[in-house]
Amino acid sequence: PWEEIEIALLRVAVNPPETLLNQLQGGDRGLLRAVRRSLPNDEQTELVLIVDQFEEIFTLVEDEALREQFLNSLVTAVLDERSRLRLIITLRADFYDRPLQYVDFGDLLRQRSVSVLPMTPDELEQAINKPAQEVGVRLEPGLTASIIRDVGDQPGTLPLLQYVLTELFEERDQNIMTRAAYEAIGGVSGALARRADEIYEGLDDVAREATRQLFLQLITLGEGVEDTRRRVRLSNLGLIQTAEVSESSAVLDAYARYRLLTFDHDPVTREPTVEVAHEAILREWDRLREWLNESRDDIRQERILTRAAQEWDAQHRDVSFLLHGKRLEQIEDWQDITTLMLTPLEQEFVEQSLAQRRKERRVELARREREAQLERRSRNFLRSLVAVFALAAIVAAALGLYAFQQRQDTLASAAEAQNVALVAGSQAALANNDTDAALALAWRAVTLNPESALAQAQLSEAAYAPGTVRQFIGHKGIVFRLAVSPDGRT
Repeated sequence: PWEEIEIALLRVAVNPPETLLNQLQGGDRGLLRAVRRSLPNDEQTELVLIVDQFEEIFTLVEDEALREQFLNSLVTAVLDERSRLRLIITLRADFYDRPLQYVDFGDLLRQRSVSVLPMTPDELEQAINKPAQEVGVRLEPGLTASIIRDVGDQPGTLPLLQYVLTELFEERDQNIMTRAAYEAIGGVSGALARRADEIYEGLDDVAREATRQLFLQLITLGEGVEDTRRRVRLSNLGLIQTAEVSESSAVLDAYARYRLLTFDHDPVTREPTVEVAHEAILREWDRLREWLNESRDDIRQERILTRAAQEWDAQHRDVSFLLHGKRLEQIEDWQDITTLMLTPLEQEFVEQSLAQRRKERRVELARREREAQLERRSRNFLRSLVAVFALAAIVAAALGLYAFQQRQDTLASAAEAQNVALVAGSQAALANNDTDAALALAWRAVTLNPESALAQAQLSEAAYAPGTVRQFIGHKGIVFRLAVSPDGRT
């Protein structure tokens, strides 16, 4: 939302700075400061900020901290005594409870709300006839009454009315919009769905599948409320994976030609975007509702994958943000059964996660092989050393009386023999699954002779074996659970 507000402010700023984004994001008073910076320094000029489709702060913004900061900034900018900002927001009735969950903003909304009621028949008649009269077009007698009767009291029908009048204008007979044209396009409730189906039926099988993939990606699933439309960058559309580029373009062009899709640009990257033009199509097009009912769980899974992939991309593709373990296995299994196409970013994210898993498995396999080789080498070395030192001990005993000057050599040999004996004892303890004793004997052998490869090898073997890792002394009661700090020190 801040990028959108920055663009709006820079359009009207008297002396526009290079950027306002950092200021807008700088705490609850950021918007207030940005507005003051954009206006003339006369204390008289005021700014009216209109935020249309305010429910998108709840459907399209996933960062709760960002949402709270945005709402708090609006409250601060409105209530400040010296503020020159006047704020108008439009909010769908089925989302009215969402902002009430935020105390300050909810209180402001409760005090200063204006309910926009459905149009009366007289108002509908003016909305239908006056724009036509201004361009020299009239409706056939009785047609306005038929349209008003079809609109009825149903909520959310104004977008349908807008669309059916546009279609009627396109099908006019000279300067008259006729009842025959109205019935041909399916009336108020059928115009959108009829046109969407007509386009779909005119496509080949590949383009039809591309159409299904496209519309499923352009929907945000409602949790307890109606589904809503979703703006997507063209470069992120998974349908490019479904059809040739020419087919994908044909699908987009076909639905855009009849104003069922609209195009814009991302406010930050300026990349082209696409979204559904009328949310009413989510309710009126039976084929789309059927696709949604069949794929709702798949769409939820794909949106989770989307967020993970975007976070990985935002963190400069750090490997620590890739999928691991059970989560990766779930995505891998889901890929085998889903009919949804992944976007290029999602596909690359999954492929990199799988490649990282293969790399980690190779590293683990190599580590185990090294440990096995070390174990075999240590045992062979131990047997050789035991034989050598046993022979040395016999020779030393036989020559013990040879001369006093040999005493130091004898003592050294005895110490080495003790070292070997400790290693042998450690191995025996390890064979009996007494890891603590094995570790203690091996540690003693290394302490006596830190340069001994035999003792070091045995200490390594004992350390990797299952057993006591660390003792915690001082607490005398029963231990029910253990928590370890992230740095491992506490």
